[in-house]
Amino acid sequence: MTVGSAVAAGLAVPLASLLGGWPRSLATWALPAAAALTMWLAITHPTRPRAAVNDSSAGLPWRSRTAWLVAGYLTAQSVLFYSCLAWLAPVYVARGWSQADAGLLLSAFGAAQLAATLAVPAADRLAGRRPLLYAAAGATATGLAGLLTVPDLSPLLLVAVLGAGLGAGFALGLLLLVDHAATPAGSTQMSAMAFLVSYTLAAWGPTLTGVLHDATGGFQAPFAVLLAVSLAQLAHRPSPTPGSQPTTPASTWGQW
Repeated sequence: MTVGSAVAAGLAVPLASLLGGWPRSLATWALPAAAALTMWLAITHPTRPRAAVNDSSAGLPWRSRTAWLVAGYLTAQSVLFYSCLAWLAPVYVARGWSQADAGLLLSAFGAAQLAATLAVPAADRLAGRRPLLYAAAGATATGLAGLLTVPDLSPLLLVAVLGAGLGAGFALGLLLLVDHAATPAGSTQMSAMAFLVSYTLAAWGPTLTGVLHDATGGFQAPFAVLLAVSLAQLAHRPSPTPGSQPTTPASTWGQW
């Protein structure tokens, strides 16, 4: 996912120049969409019969406070990611950068996310969840604060710090879906609920950021709001340290 977003950001402007405009550049992405649809159809029509599903465990944990907190964490993470993905390049185009250079900066943002995402599993074995969650949220907040106050100081560094924070935060969010479920089925239910809520709400992030930009005439207010969202992630109470004994769903979710 991270590689795909980085490659797309870097190729958008060159494709527009090569193909004669933005409509054709955007139309190019129908090709991987068609490939994804083909693979999805293959996955949803398996050749082997599926294992029986216990209907009693198929409900989503709508009444679980922990499930809502995990969904809230992933919502904040997704709002930040999609808003930055949509608006980082325009920030620097407005400051005089070419569209191509702004697109490459966005690719660097994706590359930093990829590096952090891959580093989290190894670091998690050494540090546990608490310091990693704080470090990820802190890096995200630092990057946003830099873009808000000193965007021209070192754009590549600021974007790299921001991307690393968001990449690490997303990887840790996926771990939370496992930490707080006693069984694979419980993890599936929490994941379904968390992603339903987080992606539905996060889809409004770029639009509302744009509305705030238009209302204020600049990027200060939108990025101040995004900074507040990143700081709100620090309110999350980290999960138990890796290797702790499994608990029942009630006691696991009660740790929040």
